[in-house]
Amino acid sequence: MFNNYVEVYENFYRIRRLGANRLPGDGGPFGFDIHAAIMVDYAIRKFSCDAIIETGCFAGDTTEYLVRKYPDLTVISCDIVEDYQSFTKERVSFAKNATVLHGSSNDIVREYANKFKFPFLYLDAHWYEYWPIDDEISSVDSGILCIDDFDIKNGRYGFDVYKGRTCGPEILRPFSDKIKKFYTNNPEATMPFPCLQPARRSGRAFVPVGKFKDFFAESQMFLQHSIDEIAERANGVSFETNTQPVRQRSERT
Repeated sequence: MFNNYVEVYENFYRIRRLGANRLPGDGGPFGFDIHAAIMVDYAIRKFSCDAIIETGCFAGDTTEYLVRKYPDLTVISCDIVEDYQSFTKERVSFAKNATVLHGSSNDIVREYANKFKFPFLYLDAHWYEYWPIDDEISSVDSGILCIDDFDIKNGRYGFDVYKGRTCGPEILRPFSDKIKKFYTNNPEATMPFPCLQPARRSGRAFVPVGKFKDFFAESQMFLQHSIDEIAERANGVSFETNTQPVRQRSERT
């Protein structure tokens, strides 16, 4: 397991944490959570993703990591704030595989996601007046969605709440026609390296869309959930009931 992720380690800790002036946990790729980078690498490799689309680049910590770690893949990132977009574009100008666009992430995802066979989409645009997550999900016909700041029902991991709506399993329920199951990061997983982020860490959902072999089910890094489970939870059945494997859950403080 260790040998599979040496390149993740080597690239991850070389990235300057330029998001430190604003982001919780002082910035860094994936919020300076190397476990997230390992899970993302597993998904990209196992599902043979042919492009990476990131929404919400901010200062480009994650963007620079992605273009360095995956030089053979097209990496498209964006931000609705032009200052962030122009800064990140200059930051990764050395990379021929990088494109950093100014605009709303839902427009970027709609334009580019289906130009690739099976892209990896890192959805992290949860701020400002408009939360684009619904439109982003609806625009993707095939690929892996990784939704950042997702409520995994574990008090050690943070999540977003936008105007009273939690970034959690319920946001996937309207898409049951194309999403039958999803995965969250497993807090009890055995990882090849320790996480050196002592502060905020985020929950994440990994959502396969389209035709695929389910490689997530083969790794102990991910916990499997079904869309039916969300409906049962809405009807008063505990989220833990159908979680595989079952883990103790607690509310965010």
